[in-house]
Amino acid sequence: MPDLLERRTERDELAFVVTFVRRCLPLALLASVLPSEAAAVAVPQAHPPSATQRVVRDVEQQIDALVVPYVEAGMFNGVILVAEGEHVRLLKAYGAASYELEEPLHPDSRFRIASLSKQFTNAAIAVLFDRGELQPGTRVSELLPEFPRGDEITVEHLVNHTSGVPHTNELEELRGVTRMSLDEMVALLASKPLDFDPGTHERYSNGGYDLLAALVERASGDSYEEFLRIAVLEPLGLKNTGRLHTYEIVPGLVQGYLPGTEFGGHRQARFYPSEIRIGGGSLYSTASDVFRLFRSTFQRELATEATSDALFWDPTRRYEITGRAPGFVAKVYIDIPGDITVVSLANNYSNLVLWGRRLYQAAIGEPMSTTPFTGTSDPFPHPKDYYAGRFASRWDEGVVSVDDRGTLLWE
Repeated sequence: MPDLLERRTERDELAFVVTFVRRCLPLALLASVLPSEAAAVAVPQAHPPSATQRVVRDVEQQIDALVVPYVEAGMFNGVILVAEGEHVRLLKAYGAASYELEEPLHPDSRFRIASLSKQFTNAAIAVLFDRGELQPGTRVSELLPEFPRGDEITVEHLVNHTSGVPHTNELEELRGVTRMSLDEMVALLASKPLDFDPGTHERYSNGGYDLLAALVERASGDSYEEFLRIAVLEPLGLKNTGRLHTYEIVPGLVQGYLPGTEFGGHRQARFYPSEIRIGGGSLYSTASDVFRLFRSTFQRELATEATSDALFWDPTRRYEITGRAPGFVAKVYIDIPGDITVVSLANNYSNLVLWGRRLYQAAIGEPMSTTPFTGTSDPFPHPKDYYAGRFASRWDEGVVSVDDRGTLLWE
């Protein structure tokens, strides 16, 4: 199955699928049909500040009105949390932890959180900053002298994805690999050329966060997992968060799914070795633990103001942060000045566009533009048969077909 139609560019296909689904389905459902990486982006999408908002009294009814249709369509199953300040206003589970066993989700169910793990790594780095054991300008060569060009790469480069260290999702050597130690991962990265000179470009990199995990180990003298527990998880009371190991059972960890071939159905997601995404995608957690971690970092409770501002983005804005791994989508929407946090942990690989922001809008009672396609206007610049074909991500997930009349057919 081709990733793209030969006569069209990747950018054209992406624009087409976005336009097609946005015009044909309410709320712009993009259930994994976009070309995307398996463990995607924790780089925050910023939204401008606005007047201070408040969570509405009927927040559960507002969230239900948004979420339940997607649950019924097989496009969402997960746990939603809405908090105002430190007070949790809603914590609710939707759908199943296991459809095979007909086991429902619970508010304290544990999920793979994919790239949201990076914020936990950032929190560990913040502690080391305040201890004086790392600084934004610390060079990789100071702690990993064996790493090529490490004298050019700083902690700040790694955190901001400007290091040039390759993205591990794209390394052929990792295909089919289920286990790898951090030392082995660093050695693999050391054998690869940088994608660009450090500081000259920005490109998302799980490899950069593997290096950050290694720096945490060298600076602290503990393993990444142990230091995270001592410095972050225990001080914040996060008892339901830990590192995934490929062949170990985690009590309460839910099964991951894809949307099914029929409306309301589900399919098994492919295996994904989270263990080898050590600093950037290897953790499991609950909605409550994710909330406490994100609020404590964004509200400057975990680290000093200077450290928080260096690591946790602009405190005057709102952000949506996403992590994805096959079978799981984790999102946090945080309104820092309003001190409102929305967490969505899903064991469904349906990637709902601006899902965190729409949950936030529902929570504060803000109107959403969700006009379904009416068939009265044509969003396509070419005849309908031009778009006929099958469309899939490069990870072979979420296939859709378009017939010669321009009709979208889910497979």
